[in-house]
Amino acid sequence: MQASRYCAPKAGSAIGLAVGVLFLAATAGAQTPSTSPAAATNPTGAEDRPAAHVTEAPKMAHGVNADTFVDKASQDGMTEIKLAHLALTNSKNADVRNFATQMQREHGEANASLASIAANKNIRIPTTLDHDHQAVVSEMSAKSGPAFDAAYANHMVMAHKDALELFQAATKSSDNDIAAYAHKMLPTLEEHQMKANSLDSKLKVAAADSAAASSRR
Repeated sequence: MQASRYCAPKAGSAIGLAVGVLFLAATAGAQTPSTSPAAATNPTGAEDRPAAHVTEAPKMAHGVNADTFVDKASQDGMTEIKLAHLALTNSKNADVRNFATQMQREHGEANASLASIAANKNIRIPTTLDHDHQAVVSEMSAKSGPAFDAAYANHMVMAHKDALELFQAATKSSDNDIAAYAHKMLPTLEEHQMKANSLDSKLKVAAADSAAASSRR
């Protein structure tokens, strides 16, 4: 049997082969689009924007427990009434006072209706504010004049946004009476939110105009 012979490649051939391999690798790299981590997680290329209340929506997607709703809605309603009373005491702004008068009346009526529903179901209804709600009232009570007006209007915007989320969740409650009550209250709360937004915007414009006038003096 004839022994096989191994022929070592010439130096020139080895160099040419290496150059060819490198060329092919470079060409393949140029033709393959690079993918950044952002593009990998966002293939549409759209800019990521945080969504408002994203973490809250799933919690309320299937309604809210009747006891929880009664407690939360009652606490919020009592706070609205107390803050409205403060507004009628601490503010001289006609728009603030008119808004507060409406809040005092309509949240008082809403709380009375809810208390009646809760009593029929033997659900305990709070009669005093909890720590968090009382803290809001205490903080607001230390303000007066334009400072109170601005803080009150801003709080009303946030409070009614939260109230709408709570009541929208309650429309999906397995308790038919709670769901019906929430449905009935939604238009009123939507009106409150619209008026709160309008009041807040109006006060901010007035404050900006006043600041501009002062700077020109």
